[in-house]
Amino acid sequence: MDKSPDRFGIQKFLFKKKLGIREQVQRIIFLCSVVSFFTVGVIALAGMFTARHNSIEDGSQMGNRAAEIAVDKLESAERKRISLLARERAKVLYTQLKRLEDYTILLSVWVSDILDAPEDYYPKPVSLPRAENGGTVAAQLELASDTGYDEVEDDVGLVGNASPYMVRLSEYIGLGTVVSLGDERGFYISADTESDKHLTPDGRPIAFDPRTRPWYKKAKEAGKVVFTDIYKDQYSGQMRLGCAAPYYRNKKFSGVAVIAFYLSALNSTESLEDKEAKVLYATDTCFIVDGKGNLIFLKDDTHIFPDLKMGQSILLEGKNTGLSETVKAMIAKEEGVRSVSINGKDYLIAYSPIPEVGWSSAVALDAGEIAKTKDTARKDVLAIAQKNVKDMDSFITRLILFMIAAIILSVWAFRKIGRRLGDRFAKPILELSDGVREMDGGNLDRKLTIETGDEIEHLANSFNNMTGELKSYIENLARVTAEKERVAAELSVAKQIQIGALPQNFLTEHKEFQIYASMDAAKAVGGDFYDFYMTDENHLVVTIADVSGKGVPAALYMMRAKTTLKNLTLMADQDDDFAAIMMRANQELCRENESMMFVTVFFAQLNLVTGELIYVNAGHNTPLVRQDGAFRYLVQKKKHMMMGADEDATYQAHRITLGRNDMLFLYTDGVTEAMDKYKNLYSEGRLQAALNRIDSDASAQEILKAVRTDVYAHADGAEQSDDITMLGVRFFGKPDSID
Repeated sequence: MDKSPDRFGIQKFLFKKKLGIREQVQRIIFLCSVVSFFTVGVIALAGMFTARHNSIEDGSQMGNRAAEIAVDKLESAERKRISLLARERAKVLYTQLKRLEDYTILLSVWVSDILDAPEDYYPKPVSLPRAENGGTVAAQLELASDTGYDEVEDDVGLVGNASPYMVRLSEYIGLGTVVSLGDERGFYISADTESDKHLTPDGRPIAFDPRTRPWYKKAKEAGKVVFTDIYKDQYSGQMRLGCAAPYYRNKKFSGVAVIAFYLSALNSTESLEDKEAKVLYATDTCFIVDGKGNLIFLKDDTHIFPDLKMGQSILLEGKNTGLSETVKAMIAKEEGVRSVSINGKDYLIAYSPIPEVGWSSAVALDAGEIAKTKDTARKDVLAIAQKNVKDMDSFITRLILFMIAAIILSVWAFRKIGRRLGDRFAKPILELSDGVREMDGGNLDRKLTIETGDEIEHLANSFNNMTGELKSYIENLARVTAEKERVAAELSVAKQIQIGALPQNFLTEHKEFQIYASMDAAKAVGGDFYDFYMTDENHLVVTIADVSGKGVPAALYMMRAKTTLKNLTLMADQDDDFAAIMMRANQELCRENESMMFVTVFFAQLNLVTGELIYVNAGHNTPLVRQDGAFRYLVQKKKHMMMGADEDATYQAHRITLGRNDMLFLYTDGVTEAMDKYKNLYSEGRLQAALNRIDSDASAQEILKAVRTDVYAHADGAEQSDDITMLGVRFFGKPDSID
């Protein structure tokens, strides 16, 4: 074997001086090819290093730009969210004020009716203020200093017929509410809990002329219902706000009815008639100003405004320009979101007008919380960009190493092959760098078109995928965040309205009957409700209903139906005219019902002396009654149309008589239509059987609890799809009143 070190003849080919022409030409060609390829290779490597550096730098810039875009999108979505929250608060507050306006109009109309038909009423005297009535709601009479009692005795006795309703209305609204009538003849009848404050230290009534009060003058001048400006209460010195409406005698002005409450009462979740007011407390800081910039509501858990008080102007000239400009915009009835710096911290304040009363509602949100969300989004986007840049850097590094190896291995190749190889690798990379730089300018729709059939094309596709992922991530993040917050806000509002409307005082002071009710709300808020109240000492009215639909619309329609039925019942001329009440309520619910909502209702009145039950069923589930120790379904010859569907619908009242220990059981379809895991219904038959298994001596609360336990046992863990609402009344009767 030949062991010469120049086994392949390379040394001879390169360094031998005497070669044939052919070999010399080959050597020249070889050396020229090597030098040319080496030169081209060096240039290509330099281009790759430059492209690698530019790609890394441009990729980082593009990631930062994408992060900024994501942050801007999130901030815009957050501004829209708190703007929506401010609008929802304005809507809820308007609902509360509208209810107060309705009560005031009802009182003024009733007093006008009394004055127009004095022959229909007996005189009902109203006593002067008494110190022992302090702390309880009582009606009292006060006179102007120039008015004698003998001059107005007849008018006081006539108007005094409204005093029991005024007392009940003050009790119902609660929290320092004053329901009063100021007459043009100089007397004043009020129902409140502050009788002791209407007296001098020596126990004499303080002279009071309602005609001098701002609420009286404003309502008289307007000739219609008005909301008063904020004013100072003559007795307590605290700031009040009220709704006033004139009343008339034979179409001539006679006086003003007013319902007023302390501004401080708005700071309590129990301050208004319904629990809807809790919507005002969904955030740590929110406030309301009137048309003059005076503060009429403030919830400030984060102590943004430590020095502000109710009734105070918050224009704060010279103290905080940003906040002053925001309040000026609210006074101008504008809607928007502003960034304001208060005590060294940044906040977003969203505001929305309540044009019906000239107020504006605002929500303040700590910008630091938004900054945290923005920082999280920025980190997520940068992490995606950095991962892709890292992958790109790793790939180009491998590509450079491959080029170096190619140069070493390609010294035997021709110059043209070397040039082509250099073009093939360097040119696409430079094109890739140009595309990345354009994407960094914010054009996430730019797509690279590189068709080399190798890893460079794969890298270009990776860049295209990265921009698509970034764009989808930004859009999905903004859309999902906004949708979740909107749905959560709506369901929260609806559930607070629904639960807050249900009475919780089960009238345990009445021994003639025993009543209990419960409602277990489903996740998707529905429109079930129940109600009960005494129209006088001998009559109990009960209601159970189910509104079509879900969410805030169903909850608001529920409140409308509940309020309409109760108001019409309390105003009814005849206690047993339930069919007429239902027809009037149906006509009212059909008006302006563009969403075509309806409600099924079972409406009944129990005479506590005779045991007679008068009832009307408007399309609701058939109730059960226990007589002779057994529950049976109440026989109905005709089931009437649900309310809100047909304005011309008629209703017929039915009557049965309950004996001692008889019971009426009402429910909604959430009970009988409760399903188990296999979609089997609980059914009316099982409900009747469950009731008949319960001990006849069990209380109403125990009976409802037993039924609810049996329903849950049937469901066996299946998700509740509808509200489960029940109401039970056990009748005992007055002593010696029934057999």
